[in-house]
Amino acid sequence: KAAEEEAARKAAEEAAKKKAEEENAARKAAEKAAEDETSRKAAEKAAKEDAARKAAEEAAKLKAEKEAAEVAAKKAAEAEAVRKASEDAAKRKAEEDAAKKAADKAAKLNAEKEAAEGAAKKAAEDEAARKSADEAAKKKAAEDTVKKAAEEAAKLKAEKEAAEVADKKAAEDEAGRKAA
Repeated sequence: KAAEEEAARKAAEEAAKKKAEEENAARKAAEKAAEDETSRKAAEKAAKEDAARKAAEEAAKLKAEKEAAEVAAKKAAEAEAVRKASEDAAKRKAEEDAAKKAADKAAKLNAEKEAAEGAAKKAAEDEAARKSADEAAKKKAAEDTVKKAAEEAAKLKAEKEAAEVADKKAAEDEAGRKAA
């Protein structure tokens, strides 16, 4: 009986030892599983953080690219505005130059017209003066002719009168001689 009890006690001890070992093993396994779960969660968190960081980096990159594109577009628009302004200025200057040329041409033509009118007027005045001089010369010639004719008539009259006086005297002398 004592031997049986000893055997039973040993069996009970073995069983208790085995149970304790199994429990220990189970606890260790549970601890390891918990550790693994923690590691997995940590890895997941790290992966999520990495993904978030990458997404943030990508977003920042896109934002920077967008801003750069906007700056470039603004610069291009400014350059276009400057080019257009310079084109407009050049066009305006060309139009002003054309207008000035036209005005100069008009002024030149007007001056030429005035000069031609002046020349025509002077020619007309010269012609009038010449005609007037011709008229005066003709008038003077006519007056001279009349004067000469009058002088001639006076001379003839004087000669006639002198001849009459001489005839009268000769007749008187003849009468005197006859009387004597």
